Amino acid sequence: MNSQQEALIHSLRDRSARDSFSESLIAERLPMKIRALRMDRKLTQAEMATRMDRTQAWVAKLEDPAYAKFSLATLLKVARALDVGLSVDFVPFSRLAREVVAFSERDLQVRSFDEEIVSEQKMLAFGQMQASAVGSSAAEMAGFSVYQGGASWSDAAPERRAANA
Repeated sequence: MNSQQEALIHSLRDRSARDSFSESLIAERLPMKIRALRMDRKLTQAEMATRMDRTQAWVAKLEDPAYAKFSLATLLKVARALDVGLSVDFVPFSRLAREVVAFSERDLQVRSFDEEIVSEQKMLAFGQMQASAVGSSAAEMAGFSVYQGGASWSDAAPERRAANA
């Protein structure tokens, strides 16, 4: 844990501070992320509203940190309109502190399902090329799992894969 995280965790010792922290994090991040994802897809608020069967004003409220009244049904509509998954979870405050300290613009980017599939297909094709060019053991060392009919990318380090085999 770095000093910024430690200071943040220390400031959360009070229950009301933790409650306020959680609420403000959601109120700030969700509107920011909704807007970033909409703009990344080059959608206007009106176009997104059409995808959600809502009005442009309603989408504008979702992007306003002062609004912050998100229901699961609303978030699911947003996820469908943007073609992304939705994950709602309960986490320790240490994880929230870590995420706040490490937050970057990259955290606002989420690929749509179609973008993810295209990327995965490119990675699969790359893995097949690597496997045929240098042999399967070298491809596996590079992070690819080779199987009959193709290859898939693996985030696991070779040591971890070996330990789990």
